[in-house]
Amino acid sequence: MKKILLVLTGGTICAFSDAEHTRGLDVSRAKALLEEGFRASDSPFASVDATQFAIGERFDTLSENMTFEVWNRVKTYLDARPYEGFDGVVIAHGTDTLGYSAAMFAMLYAGVSVPMIFVAADAPLDDERGNGNANFRAAVECICRGITPGVYAVYRNSDGATYLHAGSRLTQCAPYRADFYSEGMTALDGSVDLSATPICNISRRGRDFSGKRLERRVLKLDPYVGTDYRAYDLSRFDAVLHGAYHSGTVCTSAADDGGSAVAFAERCAAEGKTLYISPAKSLGGEGGDVYESVLPLVGKARFLWGMTAEAAYAKLTIAYSCFDDDEARREYLAENTGGEYIR
Repeated sequence: MKKILLVLTGGTICAFSDAEHTRGLDVSRAKALLEEGFRASDSPFASVDATQFAIGERFDTLSENMTFEVWNRVKTYLDARPYEGFDGVVIAHGTDTLGYSAAMFAMLYAGVSVPMIFVAADAPLDDERGNGNANFRAAVECICRGITPGVYAVYRNSDGATYLHAGSRLTQCAPYRADFYSEGMTALDGSVDLSATPICNISRRGRDFSGKRLERRVLKLDPYVGTDYRAYDLSRFDAVLHGAYHSGTVCTSAADDGGSAVAFAERCAAEGKTLYISPAKSLGGEGGDVYESVLPLVGKARFLWGMTAEAAYAKLTIAYSCFDDDEARREYLAENTGGEYIR
């Protein structure tokens, strides 16, 4: 028999609609429906003799309301290793911030001793059009079939296929879409050999962050036409994560209208803040040619090349929350903690 711990953070998978078409959380009902749906399925592990579920901590949070406070509550709970004695953990989470939470916990628990799988839903569990029950079933079956310990997410896209993702590589769902993507995502069916799936064999380096609190010490901003860096107050942050366009570029024009990333980099340095650019391209040519507009930032910003924006934010947050000196942060940022480096 496989013993599985179910952690319910909230989200659509734990929400239901009322007569006014407003969705609200009902975590107890969600837990009951998840197990009922799985028991009624044709899964080879649906029998009570094959699987046993235990309800873990509840966090009752719609994922758009995910905060550092809630992240720290979840982290404190998981730091105590409530999964010891279980074969795996299923974490029910909302879709809105799933990419960020999956990346964060993939970094924090890269060395976890059991599989930890995030699931979400595109509609409440009592809506037969939704994918919540299918996602839960897929997660349970991955655990029962012996998936390698690590942090994952499973989600059925609109193409009808349910995909397995490495948590460190999951990206946010695009606006007006209900699909999730990641580098190396694998379609799950009964014939997939999990032991041969590349993302199940990612080299992970676990560190013990028990007792450490996540702090909002990294300002995240994204470029757009008309960016005005004068709008940003850096006083409450230690570092800035600056996003980039798909070519790994930002505006480095010499215009004096507050829109130059070069002037912003110089301001960051003057105020003692470290500026990171990600996603970025390798300056050595490994990632292809770089545009000349990038060159003025060389030596003024640090480039995080090869991971998603979600993973970069999670990793920088951990680096500035859990390490006290720049050398230790650099070492941590350089290592492939949970398979986040995809290039």
